Amino acid sequence: MPAAPQPPPAGGAAGTAFAIAAPRVVGRGIVGAMLRLVPPSFTKAPTRIAYQWQLCAASCAPIPRATGPSLKLLRSYAGRSIRLVATATIGGTNVQTSSKRLSVRRR
Repeated sequence: MPAAPQPPPAGGAAGTAFAIAAPRVVGRGIVGAMLRLVPPSFTKAPTRIAYQWQLCAASCAPIPRATGPSLKLLRSYAGRSIRLVATATIGGTNVQTSSKRLSVRRR
């Protein structure tokens, strides 16, 4: 029988007790530019970490196959924003944290 879900730690949502610094997106929010990630920091070393770039309007959705350390901004992204979600496995628990959104504009 699987273990019962654990309540969020005091002071925040599930996983926030592990995250020291969220991932950051570096680059200019202009169509054609290349963005890159600055990895998050955690209080404990993760055994695995995965990244997913997301395209956002009112809500955010994963960009298919955008799981690497960089992302080229396409024309179709203009007028929306981009964020990066990091999912780390720490002590058998998946911890998720995300960057701030970066607005994308045309040149």
